[in-house]
Amino acid sequence: MSPRIFVADDHPVVVMGIRMALGNSRYASSISAEAVSTDELMQRLKQQHCDILITDFSMPNGHFPDGMVLIKHIRSHFTSLKIIVMTMLSNPLMLHEILKTGVHGLFDKHQPLEGLINAVTRVCKGNTYISDTFSSVLASPRRGDTLHKPLTGRELEVLRLFGQNRSGREIAEHLNRSEKTISRQKCMAMQKLGIRCNSDLMEYIRMNGLT
Repeated sequence: MSPRIFVADDHPVVVMGIRMALGNSRYASSISAEAVSTDELMQRLKQQHCDILITDFSMPNGHFPDGMVLIKHIRSHFTSLKIIVMTMLSNPLMLHEILKTGVHGLFDKHQPLEGLINAVTRVCKGNTYISDTFSSVLASPRRGDTLHKPLTGRELEVLRLFGQNRSGREIAEHLNRSEKTISRQKCMAMQKLGIRCNSDLMEYIRMNGLT
């Protein structure tokens, strides 16, 4: 029996691309739900059962938070759902944090979408799928990451959102934390990284694959 697949990405063209990619495989008729925002994703997850969720990690336009908050919430409330996370992030610490949530697949969005056929097949068999590009990154952390004290998952998420040009208030609302907490976590991250100004922090975020 084919798995029921839910596809979520805030770019409709990507959703269409995934449908086309899977359409050339045994999963041609498996996509049973689609969403283009975190709000739509959460609403439809409550309405219908799916076996596998293929979701983008960064979907910043919904009211419901994206990123780690989204993945942890789905893992907690839909325990039988297998999740394949798609992302363009390349920071090894961030990729490790995503894997620590217990997702079943990690797909590099820089790669052809046809690779999702293999991802779905492996996940259906009970295995974990990680794109080859991510496997290389995870096996060989970047020099910049090994030079500094490891950032916490919360600090990494704050930096990721800061890299989207969000204000402290917006990040606080997004993560359901106080502005004071967000400011402290940002300052702690900068201290660990030896960074003193926002422009240098943005450069670090860009150079280290956090956007």
